[in-house]
Amino acid sequence: LRTSSLPFNVHPLDTLSKDSSVTPLLMAKGSGKGQGGSALPIISLICSLAEFGFSVGITIIVQQDLAISPFCFLEGYDISNMSICNYAYAMAAWSILIAFCVALLKLFTACCCKVPHILEIIFGISMICWWLVGAIVMTYYGTEANSNNFPQEQARNMVIGFSWAVFTLFIIGTIVECKTVAED
Repeated sequence: LRTSSLPFNVHPLDTLSKDSSVTPLLMAKGSGKGQGGSALPIISLICSLAEFGFSVGITIIVQQDLAISPFCFLEGYDISNMSICNYAYAMAAWSILIAFCVALLKLFTACCCKVPHILEIIFGISMICWWLVGAIVMTYYGTEANSNNFPQEQARNMVIGFSWAVFTLFIIGTIVECKTVAED
């Protein structure tokens, strides 16, 4: 392509971008309806990493600050009852396990177009329900323990906040996956 054959105010790269057979590497805009690359995979990744991080954080906080044998300072009524601390462990551990399974499923089904996204939507909806119940339970018992002036209030409040954060992240992640499926 010679610049001498172009009209006076036209840049050579403008002509190239209109020609579908010749597109320079620097002008490639990514995928997604010619609008540039989608940020949805990055948002999904950030949500997944944050869900994992908050779940690990809950486990560590409960282990180090709230489940001090034979007491559970997350329990609002009877600190000698370890069931709420065990529930917090199970809630976080299940979330970590599901995140790992979803990652494996996405890895092994990556070539199957919408399948990984649909699986993530299904798991996301189940985890939204899981964390909604868990966050309500943590809030109920944690608030009761705070009102009874049991020790470790800051750690309890962190577990409550982390629970609601993971719940919110699963909502965002599931919406992102639904949008990804709709765009494909």
